Parts: sequence; C-alpha cells; structure tokens
Amino acid sequence: MKTIYKYKLLLDDVQTVEMPVGANILSAQMQNGELCLWAEVDDEKPTEYRSIWIYGTGHLMDDALVRYISTVQDRSFVWHVYEELVH
Repeated sequence: MKTIYKYKLLLDDVQTVEMPVGANILSAQMQNGELCLWAEVDDEKPTEYRSIWIYGTGHLMDDALVRYISTVQDRSFVWHVYEELVH
C-alpha cells in the first residue's frame, strides 16, 4: 500500500537515506527547524539506499549525476536538494 513518509535530513553535503525500492521523492522543506524530505512509498517493498545531495547557494556542485528535488529556505540560508541518479 502506498503511503507518504517523512525522512529527516542532516545539513551535510551528501547522505544516504533508506527507503522502499521505487519510492517517489516528492519534496524537501524545513519543518520545525529541521530539513525533511517527503516520499511516496510502498512500505511492503524491500528497502534500498538513496544518496541525497545538499548544496548551499554559491557552493560548488560535485560532478555527480543528480536530479533536482527542491530549494529550501532556512532563515538566511538557502539549500538546494538533489538525488543522485544511479548510473
């Protein structure tokens, strides 16, 4: 059955998030001072690890092949959240 799950993210350059295979990442936003990611998942499927990249405005971007998820404002900071594509 499909459900929307929330995953708390760290403000790190890259991190792995465990979620069900085929999860559809919807958005990333600040909630109560924490960076969170929401995904539509089928919680009956096995899990996999997905790499999430976070870049600040003006920061150099890694050469990883990524897909844009969302831009998030955090007080005076702006973060741009991407998912690494499997190649």
